[in-house]
Amino acid sequence: MDPKFFGDSYDFVKRDIIHWLAPPEEWATHPMYFHPRPVAGFVAEHAEFLGVDLAVGTIAARNQVLAVGMACDRHLLLDPDTGLWAGQNRPNRGWNGYVSMDELAQIANAQGREHKLTLIFDQSYSNATHEERKQHAEGKLQTLREDHEVYGVAYVSHAAFIWVSKDADLLARATQQLLQRSRLPLCRFVDDGCGHHIGA
Repeated sequence: MDPKFFGDSYDFVKRDIIHWLAPPEEWATHPMYFHPRPVAGFVAEHAEFLGVDLAVGTIAARNQVLAVGMACDRHLLLDPDTGLWAGQNRPNRGWNGYVSMDELAQIANAQGREHKLTLIFDQSYSNATHEERKQHAEGKLQTLREDHEVYGVAYVSHAAFIWVSKDADLLARATQQLLQRSRLPLCRFVDDGCGHHIGA
């Protein structure tokens, strides 16, 4: 999350998706805000806007994202500046703006998180067409299921919101709840190829 984007339309979508998937008191957020000169109070204000608590731990250090995520005992929003990195090599601009597929899988598979959701804001392909964004999101979800036994669904608009869990039944229930509460069209969603998470 970047302070200059605080309050944009994506923030409203983040808040709505969180609240549609599960009660806000069951969530924590990791803002992934690693600026060397951070804006005082920003991360707390952003979490308050979302209606959730900050994740417990050293959230100001990129090298602690995995540890903080794996230790989180709530559903967790990961909010990188750019998104979910599916490449084989290190991103050109470094890891501060990304979560790797392996990190997301480890967080979802961590002991104590087997029945939790992990939600990530992914705008790593925002310049692609809508169909391309859906294909990219579906490919990431299929990789997570096939390689890491983590199930997932994505809502795809100008960017994608991806939520995953080790618990396929939890994922399906939360997604059906989101669909019922949001009334969003099914054409905006993709899953990991199982097909039953979004009723497709």
